[in-house]
Amino acid sequence: MQKAAILALILGTAGCVQAPPADTCGAEPLSYIVGQNAAAAYQLPQGLPVRILYPATPRTEDYSPSRINIEIGADGVITSVWCG
Repeated sequence: MQKAAILALILGTAGCVQAPPADTCGAEPLSYIVGQNAAAAYQLPQGLPVRILYPATPRTEDYSPSRINIEIGADGVITSVWCG
């Protein structure tokens, strides 16, 4: 009975967490670089809060809604662009 009450509490509060807006950093307009060579990531306007992530790049788990993340695949092609 106690396990069921705990599970109900967890499931009941899970809906209370609000997800951040999908495009808090302006990544959506940059989606055109997906599929391009990694060089395209370095040609973006200066001053943007950008983090470029290669397969072996160490990364922090912190979330920054204003930061643009650009993921580069092992083949040197941009695979995704997202906020965080």
